[in-house]
Amino acid sequence: MKKLIEKKCKKCNVEFRTNNGKLKICVECHDVRVNKNCFNCGKEFLARGRLSIHCSRKCITTTRNKKWAIGGKAWQEKWGDLADKKLEEFKLKMSSVTSGERNAMYGKCHTQETKEKINLLNKRSYVEKYGVERASIIIRKLSEALSGEKNPAFGKIYKNTGKSVKGYYKNKFFRSLLEYSFMKHLELMNVNLDDIDYENFLVPWINENGINRTYRPDFYHPSASVVYEVKQSYAVSYNELKHNAARDYFKERKIEFRIVTEKDFEKISFDVAIKDENVKWDERSFLPFNKKSKNTEHHQTGK
Repeated sequence: MKKLIEKKCKKCNVEFRTNNGKLKICVECHDVRVNKNCFNCGKEFLARGRLSIHCSRKCITTTRNKKWAIGGKAWQEKWGDLADKKLEEFKLKMSSVTSGERNAMYGKCHTQETKEKINLLNKRSYVEKYGVERASIIIRKLSEALSGEKNPAFGKIYKNTGKSVKGYYKNKFFRSLLEYSFMKHLELMNVNLDDIDYENFLVPWINENGINRTYRPDFYHPSASVVYEVKQSYAVSYNELKHNAARDYFKERKIEFRIVTEKDFEKISFDVAIKDENVKWDERSFLPFNKKSKNTEHHQTGK
């Protein structure tokens, strides 16, 4: 049970009792509580006094951390023109007192149990970490910050990504069995693959959210003045905006744009394609198959 302490109010000099030794002003002298907006998060709260500007201890800490962050406002206020010099001195000092044997983790490592706990915490979704409302705000901001021209991959080609089968047929790159099958189909149509270019057009288009994007159609046959986009039939309807932009783009350049699917040519199975001596496979193409094989073996043996 807390002990009641007799004190005198510093404002009105009236004696009062408190169970908190830090309280210096009686209840009668407290400023009238008013609604304010938090200085940090902007949330409206009931202020305990005229000097209160934060809704919680967490917001007070956040504001303090921002102010005193390295190179922050407080550095400029305290040191003025010497702020940059003092900042470098501080960095060197912190480096010296936390390096080598002075580091709290020097010569130590986390136990396997701790590592597993850390992994579980890191794998949590934004909803699990922050709740539905805050998670939706974070996801929206990330989407806006990394969409269209702001994305590091904007306008680039990555040949070594994804789980699809990929490789080179007669030194011509393909990123799926469907593309490989189409190249074989072109040869059946007496088209020389040396006259075929791969993803050499960069087509600008705008998605449904009004964000600028780029798109590279698959194959270009200069002699016939035709660009081919190879797609699974089910995916054609999902890319309508992209394909319409490509049609307009190539129409201005007097080039025909065609979408071809597995319904327009025979798709070759992986078991047949793997026997093709003209194909140089990307080793990562086999990882999904190896994993599936191991899982099947594991299931059959019961180990």
